[in-house]
Amino acid sequence: MPFIEESDLLELHKELREQSYSPKSLKTFILRDPKTRKISKSYFKDRIVHHALVRIIEPIFDKTFIYDSCANRIEKGLQKLSGVALANVNFALETAHIEYSPAAISRQSILAKVEQLGYSVPDWVVTAVGDGCIISGQWKAFKELRLLGRTDKVPRMLAVQASGCKPVVDAFHASADVEPTRASTIADSIRVGQPRNWRKALRAIRDSGGNAVAVSDDDIISAILLLGRKTGIFAEPAGATGLAGLRKAIDEGIIGPRETVAVIITGSGLKDPQSLEGRVDVVDIGSDVASVEANL
Repeated sequence: MPFIEESDLLELHKELREQSYSPKSLKTFILRDPKTRKISKSYFKDRIVHHALVRIIEPIFDKTFIYDSCANRIEKGLQKLSGVALANVNFALETAHIEYSPAAISRQSILAKVEQLGYSVPDWVVTAVGDGCIISGQWKAFKELRLLGRTDKVPRMLAVQASGCKPVVDAFHASADVEPTRASTIADSIRVGQPRNWRKALRAIRDSGGNAVAVSDDDIISAILLLGRKTGIFAEPAGATGLAGLRKAIDEGIIGPRETVAVIITGSGLKDPQSLEGRVDVVDIGSDVASVEANL
């Protein structure tokens, strides 16, 4: 293995962080979900502001045609075009981004986070998994930090998926490869029935001595509300899935009460505020002082 200079690694991390998102030059093609017929405009409003081209793709297929397969066909057609790559099979095809590229994996690494913690490595890192890019990048970062001598250990990785879409969790517990599956969950950022980076995701879990759990949509909503109440952070469903997974892992004895844990919150709730519709009660009161005082 060639020797890696720490300065080179940190410089690469800085460059990738600065170049990780350039909406001005982005072309976004969003595949409409054939089941819900809905698209959260919160996902791409920022790109429109930066003059990105946004187009909605209407999928055409019969009942037996898996949603991801439609995106796969589009991807193969786009491979002939220069500068076009797949970003997330479930909702977007974007230029300059690709879920299984080395650069994308490096962008998802957490070198900066560990530096902020004084290079103190937690016992566990908990991450929601869709394509598998984030958990792969984290594991890669921790291995590189130990290789450079900045840390003396690596964490165990806990992968968390929604019960309605858990191909990586199933493959881990079956000691098998990932099988494509139909995806159904409110956490659409990880609603990936055919993960692009599943091999590296499974390798990260297995090599770290980690584990994988699945949580229900109700668990995810509960985690969103808990996170907001306790920390002031508003996370999208996929962003709170890691916390839901941590709670389940503690309940099942996977993670002990004295172990240190870092939970990765991967996305803002402003991306998908619709997920809370009908799940949060709002109480109407009278427009008099007595009514207001009674509800203080």
